[in-house]
Amino acid sequence: MTRGAVAVSAGGGEHVSGLAGAPVWGLVRSAQAEHPGRFVLLDVHAEGALPEAVLRALESGEPQVVVRGDDVLVPALVRDTPTRSADAEHVGEWHLSHAGNGTLADLAWTPAPAADADRPLGEHEVRIDVRAAGLNFRDVLIALGVYPDADDVPMGSEGAGVVVEVGSGVSGVAVGDRVMGIWRGGFRSSVVVDECVVVGVPLGWSWVEAASVPVAFVTALYALRELAGLGVGSRCWCMGLLVGWGWRRCRWRGGWGRRCLRRRLR
Repeated sequence: MTRGAVAVSAGGGEHVSGLAGAPVWGLVRSAQAEHPGRFVLLDVHAEGALPEAVLRALESGEPQVVVRGDDVLVPALVRDTPTRSADAEHVGEWHLSHAGNGTLADLAWTPAPAADADRPLGEHEVRIDVRAAGLNFRDVLIALGVYPDADDVPMGSEGAGVVVEVGSGVSGVAVGDRVMGIWRGGFRSSVVVDECVVVGVPLGWSWVEAASVPVAFVTALYALRELAGLGVGSRCWCMGLLVGWGWRRCRWRGGWGRRCLRRRLR
């Protein structure tokens, strides 16, 4: 049981006064995931006697409960009401921006700088209408302002879309092709990249599936070839199979004649 360690949205929200108890909720939530039914999290108001509703809260069978007065509250997903809307009159490029204040609350879809929007393409460049973008942990760090030089690093490292324009020397893709690839600042309506960083989307793949693949594949390729320098007959201990790049490493090792020793953590 904690006091004032959780803020609830009822009545306009609360200020978390019990910061020392707040980490307990994160710790016990992990324990609840590993041992369902054995732990109950209960938070009451920061001051005063224990309300009578505590007994009802414990009998509710809910794993996470907050008691405020006579009210017993449990977590629930609800549809949020937007407090801001995009500029409907803007007809140019859009991108996902952040305020750099250390939270995710100020992420917004805003008009993008027009640096690449209308400029002529280089000989081997392509312009892509982005249909889906992959989200990586790096993007979260940038939005939170904890990534090195976060203010100067755009979010969005991979995605998928349709080629809408090609440079004079492009030979690998054509206008109308469905492509996926790695690029910089990909959380926007279109990107301009070199043709060498994109490949065609396999038949049957959705935009979302295609956008989630490039970083995992390239990370695995870089780890195996550039960092590990693996050769035919090498044996490797592979962990992290539940994440994309770990799974991809083992798939590639088998194709290159390496023996993959796998371990899955439970």
